[in-house]
Amino acid sequence: MSRPIRWLWWCLIVSVVLAGCGAKDEETTPSPAPTTDSTAAAPELTPTQDPGLLPTSPAGAIFPTGPFTFTVWTTEQFAPNDTNTGARLLLDQLLEFDRNHSEMELDIVVKRPTGPGSIMDYFETASPVAPTVLPDLVVLNDEMLVQAREQEIVQALDELIPPVLLDDLFPVADRLSRIDDLLVSVPFRLEFEHLVFNTTVFTDTAPSTWDEVLDSGGPYIFPAALEAPIDTTLLHYLAAGGGLYNRDGRPDFDQDQLTEVFRFYQQAFNSRVIPAAALQTRSLTFAWNAYLTGNALIAHVNASSYLSGRGDLLNTAVGAVVGPNRTGVPLISAWHWAVVTTDPTRQQLAVDLIAWLMEADNLGVWSFASQWLPSTAGALAAWPTDDDYADFAREQMLLGLPRPDATYYAEVQSRLTEGVLA
Repeated sequence: MSRPIRWLWWCLIVSVVLAGCGAKDEETTPSPAPTTDSTAAAPELTPTQDPGLLPTSPAGAIFPTGPFTFTVWTTEQFAPNDTNTGARLLLDQLLEFDRNHSEMELDIVVKRPTGPGSIMDYFETASPVAPTVLPDLVVLNDEMLVQAREQEIVQALDELIPPVLLDDLFPVADRLSRIDDLLVSVPFRLEFEHLVFNTTVFTDTAPSTWDEVLDSGGPYIFPAALEAPIDTTLLHYLAAGGGLYNRDGRPDFDQDQLTEVFRFYQQAFNSRVIPAAALQTRSLTFAWNAYLTGNALIAHVNASSYLSGRGDLLNTAVGAVVGPNRTGVPLISAWHWAVVTTDPTRQQLAVDLIAWLMEADNLGVWSFASQWLPSTAGALAAWPTDDDYADFAREQMLLGLPRPDATYYAEVQSRLTEGVLA
């Protein structure tokens, strides 16, 4: 048997402990029991690797020897292990890549994204004095990617990534992979916000206008608390025909469209379609829990939360965020593969590994089993053909815009929050 991947299990254990200590309120709030179908279950795929070959403990791991070590830093949610089907499928794919590359040993290190000892902590503290401790390849979200590029830690990939590897990306994923017109990553997972609604009220189609939402009687729940992200209000504003930037490329709002959004909020609040509970809804997780407990007829949810819970739901469907006369476009975020190493040999290995994991069948089965959306049309097409949500997600991702960066939100957060509360 070829040598297995070297696992730094102590790092995984530390990651899990630290993640638990640093969890946000919304993550520690127990989810109320939803109305469920006890016979339904989320679909699952079966890994091809014999589970008996999966390393399950430090004592069971074999540390190989090889000419050199190729290091990948990832996060707990994208960790290859034997804890669930998605993680086992990723492990299978990495084992296969390892078997085909005898020139190196593959070292997977699981770290927290931020905080002490995290990926970003190492990038900030170790890169100036000890760059050799950094990985060859790393998993980053949008905000982390921008910071890492500003620190000159991740490499431009225009001369490294073959165009065929990028051809299948959804257009919004391609845009998310570029900073200052340079290709700096390959996105593999996408996320966006949409509606979930009760089909016993909306029996024919999803709501498509604010008037239909008002006529439903509600409750309509979305994050509107003082500390809530402003994404939902931005989505309402975009659906009203507003733009995010002025002619100079600065964050700005069209006053007529923004006023239209606030008038809808006022009318919906006065008629109790938007209940007072929305002002205590701090996140999409809280909105989703309100729907699960029957305290919302229509609610906002992100794609991954819906995918992970849809198997147990009854009388539920999804739809795009609505505006005054039409549905709007989603704001889409991503998780990325980014190359850190500057060594040409290691860079080629990084590209080979990215290409292998991004193959339509590989990314398709991994994303489906992990219950999140892939960044390529081919991977989404590899999902079961009877999956209606895949059709909805494909349409939304083809229409979607990149979620603005942290600088944008820092400039407009207080302005929009004050307007919503008023």
